[in-house]
Amino acid sequence: MNTIYGYELNILETYIELSELSSEEQLYEIVKENLYKFDLDRETFPVNLNFDKSVTLNYENDLFAEYLNDYIVLGHYFIYEDASYEIIYETEIKELSASKFINWTVFEMPCKEDGEQILECLGTGKAIEEKTFALLKKGNEIIVISESIRAPFEFDDELSEDQEEILKKICSSIYGELSK
Repeated sequence: MNTIYGYELNILETYIELSELSSEEQLYEIVKENLYKFDLDRETFPVNLNFDKSVTLNYENDLFAEYLNDYIVLGHYFIYEDASYEIIYETEIKELSASKFINWTVFEMPCKEDGEQILECLGTGKAIEEKTFALLKKGNEIIVISESIRAPFEFDDELSEDQEEILKKICSSIYGELSK
């Protein structure tokens, strides 16, 4: 059994056409909805995996770069530490695609030619980073706005006053950046 160690990204993102965003209040509702949908709809990706030098990494753009000309990307994520992945099917991984997301290297889950995954997550440690974020493009620069906030565990959980203030702060920052 061959095991690779790294981290795991859990993420939910929403793409909003810039022309459809009309107010800071509308932005607030979208960001708040993302928090509530996070536990139900998130995707997972291996990040910062420790492959040996025999694996060629093909770095692509930032994870959401292809969308940023027409959209603002809003989302929420957390990172688990101590993730371990087993290489299954006695497959040798020679090449992988990787993208950047904030300060993390994100890997598409490698698959065999028939689409079956080659890596299986064996387990993770605790969450070490949890944030709500926005990505937008100004000229050639990708702007990242993020704040630490915990997503509600249940759909009927109420946000605390602190969480509401953090959401208002991030939405004000995002809308201010869009208005420049």
